[in-house]
Amino acid sequence: MSNQFKPGDLALVIGGDHLPLNTGRQCTLITLAVSGAVLNNPNNDARYVYVGDYTCWLVAGPAIENDSPDLEDAGLDLIEERYLMLLRGDFATAPERAQELPA
Repeated sequence: MSNQFKPGDLALVIGGDHLPLNTGRQCTLITLAVSGAVLNNPNNDARYVYVGDYTCWLVAGPAIENDSPDLEDAGLDLIEERYLMLLRGDFATAPERAQELPA
């Protein structure tokens, strides 16, 4: 597990090797998933056991897609940790920061 990731962090999906492709989409990290972990769907009472080989995060976001037919899974997906980049710090451009300074 990477120490830099924690639930609630914003991240950018920077890759993936299965459909649907969420590359370039912003998400919020919900729960770390390692093999054997029990994951709770934040939208309902459903619980899932993760049996994959890779460390993943259950992520949420309005643009996140998955291949589940269940409407309550909308906006959720499991993304391998290696395909996530944290969005921390100041991402404002220099002109945007200049506009925020008092005159």
